[in-house]
Amino acid sequence: MKQSKYKFKKEGVDLFVGEMIVIKYPEQIVLGDHVALDNFISFSASANIGDYVHIAPGVTIIGGVDSKLIMGKFSGISANSTMICGSDDFTKGMLNPQVPIKYRKPKISNIIINDYACVGVGCIVFPGVTLGEGSVVGAGSVVTKDTKPWGIYLGSPAKLIGHRDKTPILKGAKELGYSVDALAHLWPYNKMNKEFEIWGDKDWSYRLDYDLDENSIVIDAGGYKGWFAEQIFNKYNCTVYVFEPVKEFYDNLINKFNTNNKIIVFNCALGGKSQNVQINLQGDASSIHNETENFKGHDQIHIESISDFINKNRLQTIDLIKLNIEGEEFSLLECLIEKNELKRFNNFQIQFHSFIENSIERRNNIRKSLSEDFSLEYDFEFVWEGWKQQNGSLA
Repeated sequence: MKQSKYKFKKEGVDLFVGEMIVIKYPEQIVLGDHVALDNFISFSASANIGDYVHIAPGVTIIGGVDSKLIMGKFSGISANSTMICGSDDFTKGMLNPQVPIKYRKPKISNIIINDYACVGVGCIVFPGVTLGEGSVVGAGSVVTKDTKPWGIYLGSPAKLIGHRDKTPILKGAKELGYSVDALAHLWPYNKMNKEFEIWGDKDWSYRLDYDLDENSIVIDAGGYKGWFAEQIFNKYNCTVYVFEPVKEFYDNLINKFNTNNKIIVFNCALGGKSQNVQINLQGDASSIHNETENFKGHDQIHIESISDFINKNRLQTIDLIKLNIEGEEFSLLECLIEKNELKRFNNFQIQFHSFIENSIERRNNIRKSLSEDFSLEYDFEFVWEGWKQQNGSLA
């Protein structure tokens, strides 16, 4: 196969790129295995594209380098469709990218097309839309809102008209070597990519790659054994606030960091509101929201509201917050959104948990709010995702 004239950030095997295609930011595009980008595509956004993906002739993808198209495995975009990943706010400034940025109000966001989802011929997808796993959008539709998993949508605006049978689709994916378990959605990176094979080689290096220094402030919510706090401190010599509600793990952390005055450990959890609650003790999955087969009893803990903690400690800017708090991340982030405090943080590293009721809908709503001022840096669905602020903090 003829080699593409473009040098991509990363590309897999069996790649086809048409000769009559225009890609503005190839260095910001990650491509998986078995990807076809047909002729007459105009591509002016960043992208993470998974395995077995087809983008058909005449597709337009716009939004600029800070916006992103994210496509899961076995997804596709049919001919002459338009993906509006970013746009100017028509109500708050001048329009078009030739105008200096100070006179415009650009809306930077992401379009996410989940695994097995497909956009039909001649569709328009608006900024910030997420197509649920396996959903399809019929020809000529205008998609202004998220779609539900395995739904069939049609119209302007697109509305739910039916549902797909996912059984043969998931069976086929499994036969091709892909896990169909909830925690196995490692798109947009292909399954053989060693750099991102996180369940295999445990390469978590991307979780430590931030613009931090000795003056930075980091919050580690869900300290457990202290691996993240230790690694991030060793790399940047930054101040780390560690939150661990389980007494056994808290005591171990105190012993581990007792000579380090830049790692401060709290025997409580961070959450959406301050309260005393009962936690299910089950190792690294200890949670107030879920009980697993490793349940070993209960304990009483205190949850400190993220907003209360920020105000008590007079923190103007937090450079990074890592959230692995077994379901409480939803309440914490919704609290920050409600109080308009997301922009106090420069980076979010989040592990969402799917056992929470309405987890997909709540996650999508949180991601929409984040996408207004943050760019999605990496995204492993319900494993880890990272967001970086684009427009400066509140400080």
